[in-house]
Amino acid sequence: MNKTISSVRSQRSNLILCCYFNATSNVQVATSKKLPDWSFEQVVFPGQRLLFEAPSDAYLEIHSSHIVDVDSVQQLLSIRCDRLRVDDGREQEEPILYKVKVARD
Repeated sequence: MNKTISSVRSQRSNLILCCYFNATSNVQVATSKKLPDWSFEQVVFPGQRLLFEAPSDAYLEIHSSHIVDVDSVQQLLSIRCDRLRVDDGREQEEPILYKVKVARD
């Protein structure tokens, strides 16, 4: 039996808000089943943004198939969820900082 996100929320305190955007013209399926206590599956339509909460160490897998050949489902991407993190307004234990080197003339 798959556990829902709401039941996992009480078990895991490291859930982060994530966003994935389907920039293709194909319907995609987003899944994550690699962690024993968390799973996720959602259809993502072309142009749709998918907001979801996930453990920071989870991976989101994106699958796609052509309507004509439903049996040939391909995995297109595997993205670590902490790379899809968006600011949800909650305080973070450790701030995410990006250092950029600027070339000076």
